[in-house]
Amino acid sequence: MITHNNDPEVRKEYNKIRNRVKSRVNKLKRVYEKNRLKKLKKTLKLSEAISSQKQTKKNKEGIGDLHIDPEDTKSDKTEDNSKKAKLLVDYFSSVFTKEPDGEVPSTNQVPVINEMSKQKIKEEVVLKHLSALKIDKSPGMDKLHTKLLKEIAESIAKPL
Repeated sequence: MITHNNDPEVRKEYNKIRNRVKSRVNKLKRVYEKNRLKKLKKTLKLSEAISSQKQTKKNKEGIGDLHIDPEDTKSDKTEDNSKKAKLLVDYFSSVFTKEPDGEVPSTNQVPVINEMSKQKIKEEVVLKHLSALKIDKSPGMDKLHTKLLKEIAESIAKPL
């Protein structure tokens, strides 16, 4: 290191070198931190995937044994899946309304107050919107994943 040197040229050269070294060190620090964050992000994604996979396995154990008579908890239990299915159908069928056979009654026509005009939607606009979808988002109400929609955008743009 330079100790008390009053020569302005030496001082000027020293400052240049010092500034370059400092700049390089700061740049390397930023690169190092960026790489650490990337590794951490990958590790977190991996741990989330493993956790999600374990959770999914826990949830797919099926239906436990059911009593043959749902009203009597002391009745025998069944392990057979087809018998379980029949028991569940019988149990939940009481919830649904049974309509009489025959013709379906007609409804009263509701008058149209504000008629919608014919909309002209261009294929290019649909394709543009489908291509702009973010694939890391979850599916919407239609349960279609954005990655799938984006991949088949050209095929479905015209029908839409």
